[in-house]
Amino acid sequence: VAPARIALSHHHHLGTDKIAKSVGAAVSGDEGGDTITVDVSATLLGDDGISQVLQSIEEKFSEKSGGRQIIGLEARSNRITGVGAASIFNKILDMTKPTNDTNTEGMSRIESLDMSLNDLDTPDRSQQRNLVKSLEALVEGGGCPSTLRLDCCGLGPAACRSIGKGLLDSANKSKTEPTQRRSLRSLHLGSNRVGDAGAAALAAALRTAPQSSEPLLEVLDLSTCDISDAGCEALALAIRDNPGCVRTLDLSNNLITDDGCVSLALAASGTALANIDLSNNKDIRCWKS
Repeated sequence: VAPARIALSHHHHLGTDKIAKSVGAAVSGDEGGDTITVDVSATLLGDDGISQVLQSIEEKFSEKSGGRQIIGLEARSNRITGVGAASIFNKILDMTKPTNDTNTEGMSRIESLDMSLNDLDTPDRSQQRNLVKSLEALVEGGGCPSTLRLDCCGLGPAACRSIGKGLLDSANKSKTEPTQRRSLRSLHLGSNRVGDAGAAALAAALRTAPQSSEPLLEVLDLSTCDISDAGCEALALAIRDNPGCVRTLDLSNNLITDDGCVSLALAASGTALANIDLSNNKDIRCWKS
C-alpha cells in the first residue's frame, strides 16, 4: 500500500479547528496503512494552530490499539515562531517517551518534520535559549524525526552548537544503551546564518562522535549558509578523523574557494562520504560535482 498523503497546504480558509480535525481523522483511519504524510504548509496556523494539530495527532496515537504509525509532518511557511518551535520539539519528545513496557522502536512517531520557511529567530534571549535547548533535547532523544528540515528559519551558530551536542550525546548513548534509538539521519539547514562558526560546531560533533558502521548523518545539507574555507576545512577535519560520520554533504551556494575544496577532497578519500555538492561556490576551479 502506497503511503497516504493528506494535502492541506494553502487551505487556510478551512480554519485551524477543521484542519486539526482533518489531520486527526486521517491519522486514526486505516486507509493510509502504517505511513502517512500530513502537509499543512502555508495554512497560517501560527504557534497555537500547529500545537493544536500536534495535539490531534498525539490523541490519535494514544487511541490506536494495534501496530505503530509513522507520520511525516510538513509545516512550511506557517508563521511559527521560536516559541512555537520549542513547544513543537518538546511535544514530539513527549509523544515518543517510552513507558515501562515499551521502547521507542515500537511506538508511533513523527518520522520526518519539515518546518522550513518559518522565522524562528527572536531577539529575546530567554526565548532563544529555550529554542536551542529544546532543539538539543529533540536531537538527543530517541524520538527525534529521522529527517529534520529547518531550511530558511533564521538559525545561527547557537542552533548548530545545540544540534551538534544533541548528535554527540545521542551517538554516545547508542553505544552504552542498546535500547537507545539513534534517530536523526538527515539534517537540512539550508539558507540559514550558519557561517563558519556554525559549520565548525557541527564538525566538532561529527569529529568526536564514536565511530560506527553506520554514518552519524546520512545527509547534511548546509547549502547557502555563508560558509567559507574555514568552515569547509573544519568539516574536512571531521571527515578525515571520523571517516564514517556523513555520507552526503551539500555545501553548494557558499563562499568556498579552491583552498577549501582541496582540503575536503583530500579528507574525503577512502571515507564513507559518497556525495559532495560544491556547486555555485566562490571561484572553485578544481572541483567537478
